[in-house]
Amino acid sequence: LLKCLDGQEIFDHGEIATLGTSLRAKQPVALLKNLRRSVGFVFQTHSLVGRLSALSNVVHGFMGERGSWRASTHHLAPYSWRLKALRSLGDVQLQDFCEQRVDELSGGQAQRVAIARAMVRDPRLLIADEPSASLDPAAGEDIMKLFSDLSQKNQTTLLFTTHDIQHARSYSDRIIALQQGKVFWTGPSNLFDPDLSAALFR
Repeated sequence: LLKCLDGQEIFDHGEIATLGTSLRAKQPVALLKNLRRSVGFVFQTHSLVGRLSALSNVVHGFMGERGSWRASTHHLAPYSWRLKALRSLGDVQLQDFCEQRVDELSGGQAQRVAIARAMVRDPRLLIADEPSASLDPAAGEDIMKLFSDLSQKNQTTLLFTTHDIQHARSYSDRIIALQQGKVFWTGPSNLFDPDLSAALFR
């Protein structure tokens, strides 16, 4: 469902408009590329390259730009891309780990690299798929707070999926609760009370 929001997946029912771009019909490649420049995506499985450094993985966020072959590793990337990637790693408190291989980082650190990659082009919309699912409770809370802080700092809209009701209530303004693929409830997050939670998971 999330991949439909920036045209990664095609759907045949309903209508989606993301940042003013209608995705109801198949759109030109150039239009989709332009939309994706404004959307950052953090996948549940990170989708990082373990043998490469944290910095190279963040530079991958420039894939799709002109000359994007230079984004394959930070050694080939233009100075401006490397500088933005370093700043993005600094925003997630990982600048000191920029040369560290991703497969040598903890799960929480790897998630921070994925966030830095998603934020490196200053997106207007940041989408995160179960961002705390693979983390222990403390690390999950840190990651959700980081998402919230970065989205407020950069005035970026944050859209995330979660099975953690407390995270949904604490870090969102609005909740859309799905049950068996259909909208069960939608409204301000502070109105999602224990009775609704119990009914959702019944």
